Amino acid sequence: MADPFLSSSRQMRKRKYYKHFSKKNLEMLLPEQVAIIEDSEEEEIIEEEEEISEEEEEISEEEEEISEEEEEISEEEDVICEEADIISEGEDIISE
Repeated sequence: MADPFLSSSRQMRKRKYYKHFSKKNLEMLLPEQVAIIEDSEEEEIIEEEEEISEEEEEISEEEEEISEEEEEISEEEDVICEEADIISEGEDIISE
């Protein structure tokens, strides 16, 4: 008689590499086997909410970076305007 553990082990290896477990509840198990429990709907909802939360955080960080870049651009524009005013004043003095 073949060793049931050995055959079970072979089955698990075959299943691992060739066949995916279904999400349906397993009705009959040999003593050496482990049942894979289907995720509850609540767990799936929680996982989805966590993913959404992470995506929202990423979007928020991107918006913050954009805001900082816009602020830097605005500051650079202010400097350019000040330099243009100084040049304009210098031209007025020279033309007088």
